[in-house]
Amino acid sequence: FHLFASHPRQSLLYNLLDLTQSARAQTVVLGLSNALDCTEQLEKRVRSRFSGRSIMFMNPSCHENSTLILRAALTIPSKALE
Repeated sequence: FHLFASHPRQSLLYNLLDLTQSARAQTVVLGLSNALDCTEQLEKRVRSRFSGRSIMFMNPSCHENSTLILRAALTIPSKALE
């Protein structure tokens, strides 16, 4: 994610994040980075579209813990799908 955020033209990120704003589009943009300041590098117009949820965690004890954290955050409860 930070490679896209540090790019001088952030049109791809803008268009992806703009797409998620549409009520008809059921999309998610998942950006992973080890840079803590990657959202600060976003252009103003991209940052305005980046109103989603950010999950930050530092040095997970193992890969399995990272997977559990991400899976829990990205899982839609079955009741919400009814």
